[in-house]
Amino acid sequence: MVLEKILKEKVVKDIEVNGNWDKLQHGFTKSRSCQTNLISFFEKVTDYLDKGNAVDLIYLDFSKASDTVPHGELLVKLEKMGINMKTERWIRNWLKGKQQRVVLKGELSGWKEVTSGVPQGSVLGPILFNLFITYLGTKSGNVLIKFADDTKLGGTANIEKDRDILQEDLDDLVNWSNSNKMKFKSEKCKVMHLGINNKNFSYKLETHQLEVTEEEKDLGVLVDHGMTMSRQCDMAIKKANAVLGSSGEVFPAKMRRC
Repeated sequence: MVLEKILKEKVVKDIEVNGNWDKLQHGFTKSRSCQTNLISFFEKVTDYLDKGNAVDLIYLDFSKASDTVPHGELLVKLEKMGINMKTERWIRNWLKGKQQRVVLKGELSGWKEVTSGVPQGSVLGPILFNLFITYLGTKSGNVLIKFADDTKLGGTANIEKDRDILQEDLDDLVNWSNSNKMKFKSEKCKVMHLGINNKNFSYKLETHQLEVTEEEKDLGVLVDHGMTMSRQCDMAIKKANAVLGSSGEVFPAKMRRC
C-alpha cells in the first residue's frame, strides 16, 4: 500500500509535468468528481436544447473494464506519456508475477500468468486505467466525457448529417476499444433522445442496434428524456422521508418536541 502511494505520486507528477492529463476524465482525478462530470456534460446538453435543437445522448459501458487492460499496451502508453523510466519499471514489476486458475465442476485448471487487468481496490489501479483510456476520443465537436470507465457521448440530432457525425464518433470509440483489446458491453449501451422535434435516429455499436432508453441512472442521478429530473426529485424525497421515519423510531416523541 505504501509503495503504491509512492508510485501514484510519481505517476501524477510525471503526467503533470508533461501536461498529459485527460481533460475529459472526471473519475479519480484531482479537483474532479461525479458532480463536475454531470455539470460539465449537461451544461452543454441543455445549451443545445435551449437553442431549439434535438439532442441524442449515448451511454457507453465497457465490459469488465478493469480486468481487460492489457499490460503490454498499458506500459507502452505510460512510456509515451512521459512516465519516468524507473517509475515505469516499478509499475511493470507491480503488475507482473501474478497467476490465476479456474475451478470447473470441482476440477482445477493449471496456473496461467495474468497479462491483463489493473487490480480493483488498489491505490494505483484507477489512475493506471484512466491513463490507459486517455486517448479514447472523437474527431468532431460533439460532447464526450468520462468518469473512469463510464463514457457519455452527446450531440445535436436535427438532420441526418448530425446523426451520421454522431455515428462516426461512436465508430471511432469502438475502433479504439477494439485496437486496445477492450470491449463495450453492447446490451448496456443505450441512446436517449431529447428535444421536442427529435427524429429518434437509430445508432449501431458495430452490428448491434442501440436500445432506446427514456430514463438512465447517470452517476447516481436519474436523467429522463424530458430533462425534468422529476424522478430524481421523487427518489430524493422518498429517501428523506425514510430517514425521517427511522428517526421517529430512534428518538421518543418528547425528545423530538424539545
